[in-house]
Amino acid sequence: MNIKQGFITAAMVVLGGCATTTTDLLSVALDKESEGHFEKVMVMAISDNEQVRLTVEQSLSAKIAGTGTETVNASDYVSGHLASMDKDELRGKAAEAIAANGADAVLVTTLIDNSVRDEYTPPQVNQVAIPVVEPRFGNYVGMQYDTVMMPGYFTSLQEVYIQTTLFDTATGKAVWKAQSKTINPVSLEDGVENFTGVMVPRLQRDGMLSGGN
Repeated sequence: MNIKQGFITAAMVVLGGCATTTTDLLSVALDKESEGHFEKVMVMAISDNEQVRLTVEQSLSAKIAGTGTETVNASDYVSGHLASMDKDELRGKAAEAIAANGADAVLVTTLIDNSVRDEYTPPQVNQVAIPVVEPRFGNYVGMQYDTVMMPGYFTSLQEVYIQTTLFDTATGKAVWKAQSKTINPVSLEDGVENFTGVMVPRLQRDGMLSGGN
């Protein structure tokens, strides 16, 4: 039995699998009465962090523009700390921006929660079959069983929950809303790109974008 080798191999597998960014849609709701297919979308990321806001808006705008839908960034029209504004002030600034750029929809992203938690995986012991050539029996291939021990380990999971809402500027109503969870973003750019890669195709598939089906 080669317990030591199995221990090292298992440790390498654990370390190699800890840095995968994934985004899951937890819920999606849409107004079935809305005709969708909006032609010009203003993207607004609600954040007091300017870098976060710019990164989210630019990434979403670029992805949406790739569908054939025109986009504008709210940061080009609205300055200040959006997350710290009260609702009336934020609505007023958004209305001024819409009047200036002519958007027929506004896509708003809001951070719900950003937390880190530890998960513990208990130790596991498995028997692994390894082919072995036996020359004494005419190159007969037999099987040898090694014990592979995977140690218990802790994994830190960063979970970022975001609510994304699409508003029809003509009615002021929310016509599409989704909650998502992004796990273990390697960086701001990595997390936003992964989030955008899930969110925009779903908007398109649900017929909210003029470039959609």
